Amino acid sequence: MRILQLHSRHSSVGGADRVVSTEATALIRGGMEVKQYLTTPVSVAGGRFAPAVEAIWNRDAQREVDEKIRDWQPDVVHLHTPFPGLSLAPIRTARSHGVPVVWTMHSFRSTCVAGTLIRDGRECRECVGSSSKLPAVLHGCYHQSRLRSAVMASGLAIHRAVRTVPDLVDLYLPLTEGAGRILGADGVPSSKIRVKPNFLLDRTVPVVPTPSSSPYVVFAGRLVPEKGVDTLIAAARKLRESGNSLRIVVAGDGPLADVVLAAESSGLVEYMGWLDEEGLLSLMAGAHALVLPSLWPEGMPISALQALSVGTPVVYAGHENLHDVIGSSAGAAFGVGDEGDLAGCLSRLDQLDLMRQHAYDRFASLYSESVGLSNLLEAYETVTRR
Repeated sequence: MRILQLHSRHSSVGGADRVVSTEATALIRGGMEVKQYLTTPVSVAGGRFAPAVEAIWNRDAQREVDEKIRDWQPDVVHLHTPFPGLSLAPIRTARSHGVPVVWTMHSFRSTCVAGTLIRDGRECRECVGSSSKLPAVLHGCYHQSRLRSAVMASGLAIHRAVRTVPDLVDLYLPLTEGAGRILGADGVPSSKIRVKPNFLLDRTVPVVPTPSSSPYVVFAGRLVPEKGVDTLIAAARKLRESGNSLRIVVAGDGPLADVVLAAESSGLVEYMGWLDEEGLLSLMAGAHALVLPSLWPEGMPISALQALSVGTPVVYAGHENLHDVIGSSAGAAFGVGDEGDLAGCLSRLDQLDLMRQHAYDRFASLYSESVGLSNLLEAYETVTRR
């Protein structure tokens, strides 16, 4: 089977970029043929007309995808992140050649121009079910700009009007059941929705869980507001005020790095900066828990799968999506944005320790390479049979 992957790369490597690479590797290991069409990062900033038009209908991408399909004749086109550099136009190209299209929904970008379903730090679903996405324009949800939001909203509205979506996509692949329900509420038929979780590649050298004698928990990810960094620091302050000496280790980088450094200087956290995968897995293997204080209902954070893979439970903000990923036996949920509730969860390490085997079992049964590859091939076979 031949699979052509389409993806608009991020300006910095993110979860979707990693998933594209992981799936390509797993497919090739499984005997499939894979080619990729990856666009370079692009901005739709105000005053730059060409990139804005490309976000709505990228004719160059459409032409180049057409050439790849003619030359290589793939069995399936697998779309990952179309915005802003790729647009939805190549979907039409693939279908004009009779090639089925599957689309992995890494975020909520097809429903929410910001991709996060949050506004002003709170969950927002005003655009779910809206064909125009006008609320996003009025609120300036994309990069705090009405102009940029109008560009993204126009791309969605135009392709919905000409039935690129949902008609020409053969199968939508949300990462969780909760994300699938949001797609359904936005007008995608249930017959075109199939949940396909992310997964990790098998490691040649397993990382052995080694809980530290000096208890600590880990936050790992981009240091941006929607990741709940402020909630984590506030919870750390509450723990210190109560006399709890639990160490909170932060790994990552981003716009809020200065905030984390200030918290470190106050003795609230320990900041490790950005770690490579080996270093991060070793850090997680020694931790009593991974902390996911996200304000937005993340699709499926790779850090959660990494923690589960080394038997480390996850303390997570109680979004439906994150519960779908982690469950109740491999972690503990707290109220979204509630630093007091988070501090309470982190103070009960004895309960978290009992979840270690459940955490690894959940990873092995749902997020291992063999399971992930099987899910991918089943999705491809479904659309090629149709």
